[in-house]
Amino acid sequence: MGVMIPVHVLMFLPAILMGIIGGIMGATFTLLNMRIVKQRMQLINLVSRPAAKKFLRMLEPVIITVSALLALVNQSVNQSINQSINQSVSQSVSQS
Repeated sequence: MGVMIPVHVLMFLPAILMGIIGGIMGATFTLLNMRIVKQRMQLINLVSRPAAKKFLRMLEPVIITVSALLALVNQSVNQSINQSINQSVSQSVSQS
């Protein structure tokens, strides 16, 4: 019939595949993060005054927090709009 591969050996294949994909994703994340940090440092170094540099460094987390909050609010608004549309569609379908 052919060569039979034990089942316990086949169970390692998904783990190996996930490890390879995770390694590629981790390496890509690290590479992108290093490029972003390099660009950020070049941007901060364009400013000559030390007080302005400190202000820029303090401003970064604020910008990230505000953008994350805006994304969260946007997601909530989209969900509520979708629910409203679904309710109105289901009501109009049930009435006709």
